[in-house]
Amino acid sequence: MYKNKRESGSQNVWTYSDLYEQEKIRANLIDWYPMNGTERVLLVSDHAPVIKECLERKAREICAVELEEFEAVTSLETFDLILHVGVIDTKGNGAEQEWKARMKGYRDLLKPEGVLLLAVPNRLGLKYFAGCQDDVYDSYFVGPQGYGEGMTRQALGRREYEQVLQEVGFLQRYVYFPYPDYLFPTVLYSEDYLPEPEGLNDNIRNFDKDRYLLFDEGRVFESLRKEGVFSSFANSFLMVCRLESHGRMEERIIYAKYSMERDEQFQIRTDIVNKQGGQRVVRKYPLTEAAQEHIAKMEEHYQRLQEQAKGSGIAFCPVCVQQGFAEFSWIKGESLDVRLQRLLDQKEDQKGELLILEYLRKMRRLFPGDRVDVDLIFPNVILEGDLWYVIDYEWTFETPISERWILFRAMFFLSIQFPQYEVTQLQNLLRLAEIGEEEAECLKQWEIEFQEYLRGKTIPIRHMVDVLGRETIPFPGERSEWEREAERLMNLKEKEAKRLFFHLDRQECVDGTAILCGWACAQTRKKEWLPVHITVFDQYGNSVGRPWKRTLREDVSRALNTGTDFSGWGFELSFSLPADQRYILRLCAGTCQKEIPLVKWGQKDQTEKGMGGYVPIKG
Repeated sequence: MYKNKRESGSQNVWTYSDLYEQEKIRANLIDWYPMNGTERVLLVSDHAPVIKECLERKAREICAVELEEFEAVTSLETFDLILHVGVIDTKGNGAEQEWKARMKGYRDLLKPEGVLLLAVPNRLGLKYFAGCQDDVYDSYFVGPQGYGEGMTRQALGRREYEQVLQEVGFLQRYVYFPYPDYLFPTVLYSEDYLPEPEGLNDNIRNFDKDRYLLFDEGRVFESLRKEGVFSSFANSFLMVCRLESHGRMEERIIYAKYSMERDEQFQIRTDIVNKQGGQRVVRKYPLTEAAQEHIAKMEEHYQRLQEQAKGSGIAFCPVCVQQGFAEFSWIKGESLDVRLQRLLDQKEDQKGELLILEYLRKMRRLFPGDRVDVDLIFPNVILEGDLWYVIDYEWTFETPISERWILFRAMFFLSIQFPQYEVTQLQNLLRLAEIGEEEAECLKQWEIEFQEYLRGKTIPIRHMVDVLGRETIPFPGERSEWEREAERLMNLKEKEAKRLFFHLDRQECVDGTAILCGWACAQTRKKEWLPVHITVFDQYGNSVGRPWKRTLREDVSRALNTGTDFSGWGFELSFSLPADQRYILRLCAGTCQKEIPLVKWGQKDQTEKGMGGYVPIKG
């Protein structure tokens, strides 16, 4: 998703400053906000050229200043809109006192009907509890514990921000929750549209600093959502503030999602809008000129799909393509995935299986047809009375496509969405869909190729964590007993290692993520067997990869006759980097090392099996 690369010598080098200043996702913070082109805007933000460019396209006049240069702003003409992005310097005074003074300054520069957009971090954001360092300071738990001496740039919590705004006269406030945060947002939730179940799982965004992984943020976010306190622990806020109430119900966007990690012809924004009078609709906008045709075809797709679905018990959500966007009716009801989760949470496994079988039976009625919606996944189906509504048919094609693949991908994504239930294990779901193991491997390859087609040459921003060389460090307390035993054995014996044994069972690239699975161990001069250190380096010598997982491999223990109860010889490692990189897998125990060049992953997925320093072991 990043725009370009800075040249440094003979290689392309990215820094966090490049990402912060150039990444177009940063403009998502304001791109969605309705403007009519007549506004006079004040932008207060450090190093925000992308946001400034976005405002220049939307407004009549832009005045931009750095956060700490605001006091120098003098204007005889007030502003229609002020956008503040970031944390101010409290100058050693009380944080709330300085924030209050800044809000007074904004109040005095606004027209009576003007709007202040306040984009700020939450000092109690969940990411800071989960092991992220502070946005400003290279330290952990700064916001939750309270800022230390000398830490003058301070954020507030939600209640604190709102109290400051209230006291200076911003009586009307509406809060959005940029996710993952306000710096690189891809989704904006709101007070009227909070996250869906299991919807907050894109949390590894430590582009500027290393971080710990103290717990699974997605699971904790889900607990907070169920408890009704998500808004207090959201990572950041975008507060829309007015000095006076309009006294009328105005159209309001309550949710905006940017789908930018795609080829340009498919990049869109999806809004949920509360219209005047209370009617709710969904709108999809093209983000690029190339994507306009993608939006324009949606009404034609709807008409053909709806006609083909007659008598099936399935309906497609009505859509009307207007100038610049497609507007869908709002379908009330319960999504199929939410109903399934409710059944499984209540231990109603049999009813859950029956619901899956009902899905398979109904969907098979849609085939064959001259228009094929390949995205018939559970979140895209809403149950309303006796009808099952398909609410998103963006991926509709005018070519014959196997129903087996369409049903497979629904089962595949269901297994990823709900890995915690026995019913939704992929093996069980494939059994219900009557898809065998060999066929599933073929259909999985089709899915990989489809994702490549959708992604084109874009690189997801989440991959920049690896590109920038940041580490995510697992919490030692989460390690199992045998993982701690592996570390003990290496510390005790690795200097005596004489020979390495290894095998790569799987080496492939899926959706831009490289995946390595296999096993490795070392033998000492005394014929003892030890685990080894495992690292992947790129062509520049940078370590890459999320914390890798050590796995149990009793088959390796039996084949090598290790003579020990320890069997943690396996490993699973994934990392995301541009496709034109080369990688080296390094196995190391003391001075005994082996470097293995990995395949050069290009635009197409490649799989290398059977690479090893020992005969492949069959499980």
